Amino acid sequence: SASPAPLEHISLSDDYLPYLKATHFAPLQVIQALLPLMRTNPARAQDAVSQSKPPKSVIVCIPAADARVGLPFAAISAMSAAATARGIEVLRREIRMAVSTGEVLSMADINVIVVDVGAVELAGAHSQEAIDQSACHDLQTWTQSERMAYGAAYDALTQESPSAVHRKPASAQAFVDSLGDVITHGYKRTVSLCGLELSLGWVLSWASGGRYAIGAGGEQ
Repeated sequence: SASPAPLEHISLSDDYLPYLKATHFAPLQVIQALLPLMRTNPARAQDAVSQSKPPKSVIVCIPAADARVGLPFAAISAMSAAATARGIEVLRREIRMAVSTGEVLSMADINVIVVDVGAVELAGAHSQEAIDQSACHDLQTWTQSERMAYGAAYDALTQESPSAVHRKPASAQAFVDSLGDVITHGYKRTVSLCGLELSLGWVLSWASGGRYAIGAGGEQ
């Protein structure tokens, strides 16, 4: 995990680089190693597509807030998430172009998916008291100038407003079920029109470009 801090406080070599290696370099290195193993011969790939067999999926889960927004004092996680998401999007386009030109049919059954993950309820999550203590410790590591410049904003961000309304995190089981549906079917949404149920799943899946949102707040 990355400690919250102003961008000017972050040591790029001591704080950001180790985090980047763990959360950006390592996953991409794993994918680089697996892709040659996922390429079957063209005949098998074409058979898999023609017989509507489930594709071989590369699934990358990224925190939604980091990848889509980038919250204050969370530059380390936001920069890494955005870089990973962009890299996977490029990979997906490369595979599609390779297949569409007819030169690399062995990758016709490889599906690349990016999942923006919202709030998910996990066992062993830190208590609010532990989070408050961690925030206090983080603030003490800042310089006096940084505390004067950013302290009030950091306190406002970390202190909960009495009128705040929180989304209920999705259960871990709901997250797993949703992920399975996305991999197998893409978006599954229907609308009612004159008593008929019309499926818009394929339209939404095409429009999403292989990027989906799962978990409370993920759609934001």
